Amino acid sequence: MFISLLVSVFFYVLISLLECVGSLAQKKQVCVTNLQNRDVDTMTGVEFERYCINLLVKTGRFNRAQMTDVTNDYGADIVAVDNEGIRWVFQCKRYSSNLNNRPIQEVIASMAHYKATKAAVITNSWFTDNAKVLGRENGVWLIDRAGFKELEKQAKLEKRPA
Repeated sequence: MFISLLVSVFFYVLISLLECVGSLAQKKQVCVTNLQNRDVDTMTGVEFERYCINLLVKTGRFNRAQMTDVTNDYGADIVAVDNEGIRWVFQCKRYSSNLNNRPIQEVIASMAHYKATKAAVITNSWFTDNAKVLGRENGVWLIDRAGFKELEKQAKLEKRPA
């Protein structure tokens, strides 16, 4: 009985991994189920960017999203197109401290290069008051830790108990 259950679990995990690897090869994305904030907090920067891509698409608000080059990204980590055909740039910051103005300045500067009309900064952390002011004055969507959790809810990702 136990061996049968173990074999079933093994094959389920194996099939899930193979599906994930297939989508990774095609879309440069990561599979994003069963994650908690502590998992997000320990991701590398590139893993966090890929996680954000998947979140954006799974919310249903964006029909296309892709990472920019890891180096020489001109201030944006993700370029996405929403359901209305509007081009967005995203700066993704996995930080342990509050974000200052710099990511907002970078994503604003990237808009011309990527021919985007909207910009956003996504973080697992929080923004300083000055960053909030700069974002508001420039129409940048600031997604802090609370907003990030809301995106996860909209994406209908499974959650493990804390």
